[in-house]
Amino acid sequence: MATYIDIFKALHKHRVRYLVVGGVAVNLLGVSRSTADLDLFVCLDPKNLMRFAQAVEEVGYRPKLPVKMSDFSNPECRRRWKEEKGMLVFSFWNPKDPLALVDVFVEEPMPFEEMDQRKMRKVAEGLSIPVASPEDLIAMKEQCGRPKDRYDVDGLREAVRLRNAAKNKR
Repeated sequence: MATYIDIFKALHKHRVRYLVVGGVAVNLLGVSRSTADLDLFVCLDPKNLMRFAQAVEEVGYRPKLPVKMSDFSNPECRRRWKEEKGMLVFSFWNPKDPLALVDVFVEEPMPFEEMDQRKMRKVAEGLSIPVASPEDLIAMKEQCGRPKDRYDVDGLREAVRLRNAAKNKR
């Protein structure tokens, strides 16, 4: 998590609309599991993507593929990558920390505006970080169906059960 604090600060500074998804989101929602990358669902509005590009460049991240940063902002490029290469996420890496990867969806896995309305906010190192709701993460992970996603779904369901039980005690 600490590896990505600079990213979160830059995203906040540039007013980027995004949600944390994937393993970091699972951790932020109280389910412990190791993860190496940061998965983001960034609103694909062109102006938002320009702010996103400024933010990640500012903290030293570059596209993992040999393409220009602006290519990610181009919907035609993203469509072509998905159709021709089966790409679901676009990866950014930091030459100063090669193990730090940020993966961003090339298309909406679910409607961003709907997920944004259901998001939760988690505070880490004084920052308010937008995280996809447990229910949305469960839906996304059930679509993937990998073993680690099934583990996450079980953990998230238990976290939701515990949260609801705590609410009912009040």
